[in-house]
Amino acid sequence: HGWTVEATAASGAPTGPDAGSHGKFMLRADDMYCMREIRTDIEIDAPPRIVWDVLTDLDAYGEWNPQTTSASGVVGEGETIDITVEPAGRRPVSMSPRVTAVVPRRRLEWVGTVVHPRLFEARHEFELEPLHDGGTRLYNDERIHGLLARFVVDDGTIRDYEAMNRALAERAASMATAEKRPA
Repeated sequence: HGWTVEATAASGAPTGPDAGSHGKFMLRADDMYCMREIRTDIEIDAPPRIVWDVLTDLDAYGEWNPQTTSASGVVGEGETIDITVEPAGRRPVSMSPRVTAVVPRRRLEWVGTVVHPRLFEARHEFELEPLHDGGTRLYNDERIHGLLARFVVDDGTIRDYEAMNRALAERAASMATAEKRPA
C-alpha cells in the first residue's frame, strides 16, 4: 500500500574550514498521500545573531539568495510573507506563506499552500544552533505534502537548497568579518 524512498546527496563545496552543506530528501506515499522531506544543514562562520539578521532580512534575498530570489513582508508569527522561488531548470513559483514560528536567533518557520493543502502544502523551517567556536549550524528543512509533492522534489532541489545554504553562509561570514574590522 505505502512506500518509502530515501536518497542522500552531499556537496563538497566548503564555505569555511571543514564546512559544507549536506542534504537529503525522503519520499513517503500512500495511495492518495505524498510527502517529501528535504533536510539540509551547514556550518557558518558567523554568530547566530548575524545569521538570523541575514535570514530575516527578506527584502535583501534578491541580493544573495539563488533559490528564493525575492521576498517581502514582516517576519512575525501569524504574518503573511511573499516569496518567489526559482528552482534550477524550472519556472519561478510565487507563494504567500504564513509565518508559523519565530524564535529570534533560533527558529523560523512558514507554511505555504498552492490552491489547497491537499494539492500542495510546504512547511519550511530554519533552525540555528550556536556552536562552541562562535559559529552557527543552520538547519534548512522543508516538508512538502499533497498530490503535487512527488513532482516537486528531486536531486536538483537538494542542490538548490545547498546553494542557498552556501550563499547565506558566505553573506553572514562576510558580515561577521566586516563587523570585526576596526572602524
